[in-house]
Amino acid sequence: TPPHIACLDALLAVYPDAYVVQTHRDPMQVMASLSSLTCTLRSFASDQIDPSAVGRAEVQMWAEMLNKGMESRQRMAWRSHQFFDIRFEDLLKRPIDAIEALYAHFGFDFSEELRGRMQRYLAARPRDKHGRHDYRAEDFGLDPVRDRERFSRYYETYLAD
Repeated sequence: TPPHIACLDALLAVYPDAYVVQTHRDPMQVMASLSSLTCTLRSFASDQIDPSAVGRAEVQMWAEMLNKGMESRQRMAWRSHQFFDIRFEDLLKRPIDAIEALYAHFGFDFSEELRGRMQRYLAARPRDKHGRHDYRAEDFGLDPVRDRERFSRYYETYLAD
């Protein structure tokens, strides 16, 4: 789960043989989505929600978590074989190829039977089957230029082309 990225040291201290799959997505796309979700969840308990304050808090929290995760991964470079990085877009565009690469990285068997099961699963569950979650960054006071700077190291490390 994404918040675990800030606690990799603790996670691997408890589960030293764990494999970690980290998906990478443009943080500014994620911030708008998370802000929308947070506002929705808070609306169950309050009628007074400041979407801009939520947006600022999400940017601050996630920038800190991603930086902690990158620092942990740097310290644990000797454990790089336990990590698999994949871009979210690759997972969406070529899901089976992405999973096959993950299996290969960790030395797991990937059979034609498994490929077929994945194909059937994906065919039965298109991405927008249950509707879309629509939101706009501006609704949460997010500024793509200003806020992107908080994630500059993450962009350089995982999303640079």
